[in-house]
Amino acid sequence: MTLEVLKTAYNYGALSLNYCEVNELTYKDKITNGVLCTDLLNNETFEIKAKKVINAAGPWCDIIRKQDKSLTGKRLHLTKGVHLVFSKKDFPLEQSVYFDVPDGRMIFAIPRLGVTYVGTTDTNYDAKLEEPNVTLKDVDYLLKAINNMFPRQDLTINNIVSSWSGLRPLIHEEGKDPSELSRKDEVFISNSNLITITGGKLTGYRLMAKKIVDLVSKDLNLKNTCKTEHITINGGDFKNPEEVFQYINNVKTKLRTAKIDEHKAEYLVRNYGKQTETILDNFNSKKRSNIVEAEIWFCLNYEAVITLEDFFNRRTGKLNFDPLSVHSEINLAVSIAKDFFNWDDVEVDKQIKKLKNMLAKKTDFIY
Repeated sequence: MTLEVLKTAYNYGALSLNYCEVNELTYKDKITNGVLCTDLLNNETFEIKAKKVINAAGPWCDIIRKQDKSLTGKRLHLTKGVHLVFSKKDFPLEQSVYFDVPDGRMIFAIPRLGVTYVGTTDTNYDAKLEEPNVTLKDVDYLLKAINNMFPRQDLTINNIVSSWSGLRPLIHEEGKDPSELSRKDEVFISNSNLITITGGKLTGYRLMAKKIVDLVSKDLNLKNTCKTEHITINGGDFKNPEEVFQYINNVKTKLRTAKIDEHKAEYLVRNYGKQTETILDNFNSKKRSNIVEAEIWFCLNYEAVITLEDFFNRRTGKLNFDPLSVHSEINLAVSIAKDFFNWDDVEVDKQIKKLKNMLAKKTDFIY
């Protein structure tokens, strides 16, 4: 969804940069007027100038505020959330459920395309932001919660197909436990006019964006206000859930005609929406023998994929929800990406090694 938001913004004229790191803020007369960046793909540094600089860096927001010398008053309180994934065979859930655990947290169990995933934990976090690990303590907590609610399943660590963890950038409140902290977003404006928005949840992203866009428009004396309430996200032109199911059935018919496993239909539509048509057109026009080839082609040309990890993790979710497919598709992905990017053998080995290391971490829990 995050990527489709970026692609939709691009269609309206926005410039989006990937693998681009902000090194420092720039100023004119003590007012922020841009950033110095590094392109992490070729290690080139460049400058971006702007009338307004907005810090929406999630868990990294306070790092930017510290650079701005404006990290005073309210600060972030980072908490970690962990999810575990099980095969549908081991945990045959048919619909999403949520239930409470003794410490007061609410746990969700959600079926998804042949698996069931469960989460989430909520614990304080102060380690490396880029790699929040899954610990045995996290695993034990969720397994106990599941088996208490579904005692017949008797799930163990050996049933875990995959796992992942993420960080919540919450606003610190003295004396409150992680699960008690508010999920409400807040805006901070520093003396240098750096605008920071943090807290909140991904599900509130449109209202958070509206708050900032309207604020900036007012500051710059612009008549425009945020209008994304009326904009359909790229690939999501469906009026209601029934249209989604109807479209999935249409794709099933097309796959059946092409002698492809029709179960792929829901996966494609859930990931790409109506952009699935572009994948099917490529499959047919190029007379490909495998629909995955057309999917990889689409991600290289339309989803800004530049690494194997991009494809298997950030774009398709296969690393989390279908790790077996990663093993079976990795050689195909390498062969296509190698030609597309003109990778040499050293780069190929580097890409494969990194992906396999990530794959191992999905079930390699730390103490």
